[in-house]
Amino acid sequence: MGNSLPIDKPLLVTYNSNWADEMDIDGFYLTTQFRWDRFVERVNSHFKDKDDYTYYIGTNEEIVYESVEMLLSDFKVEEITAEEATLVLKLFGKGFGFTGPDVE
Repeated sequence: MGNSLPIDKPLLVTYNSNWADEMDIDGFYLTTQFRWDRFVERVNSHFKDKDDYTYYIGTNEEIVYESVEMLLSDFKVEEITAEEATLVLKLFGKGFGFTGPDVE
């Protein structure tokens, strides 16, 4: 994949959650508006058929999301400039830490 990213409205997406009030789950990744919109579509589609989504963060640790709003509330999405995206890519790559559930 490399460290290239289409520069079509670059977004910095941060993920912040907590497991059982015992540990914080944090991370970030770079994406585009198109990819973020596709993720939101997958989340909405998932919850049309299912009552919850379980995000496994370890061998027996999990975060259970009971709604679209609950899941998306752990993400913060911020539009950044192409220059900022290039700098983040140079320093960290596309992401770091937990980047949140990848709902399929």
